Amino acid sequence: LTVSNIVVFDVLRVKGSCTMSELARTLNFTMSAVTGIIDKMIKAGLVKRERSKTDRRVVEVMLLEKGKNIAMKINDERRDMTNEMFSVLTSSERDEYLRLIGKVYDSIKGDER
Repeated sequence: LTVSNIVVFDVLRVKGSCTMSELARTLNFTMSAVTGIIDKMIKAGLVKRERSKTDRRVVEVMLLEKGKNIAMKINDERRDMTNEMFSVLTSSERDEYLRLIGKVYDSIKGDER
């Protein structure tokens, strides 16, 4: 799997389906790059493309069962790895870490805590 595939799996696992243009924006890739990624994932039996029933110009992408299984496995492995990494911290250290990450995130978004 490529990093791009993993991001596509994550997006589709969370959203259920999305348009090709949404994927391109999310990945910050060109439409042609996203088309290439999705074409390979279709050949592997991981995703499918469908035209919107309301607007034939819009193409939606969704996970097939094989793709859903892989997306869940990726998510489970990421969770297990994160739990293992943070297992060396105490509860109060984890709370402090999350507070600091939240503060950095807010500063990036322009908010203040």
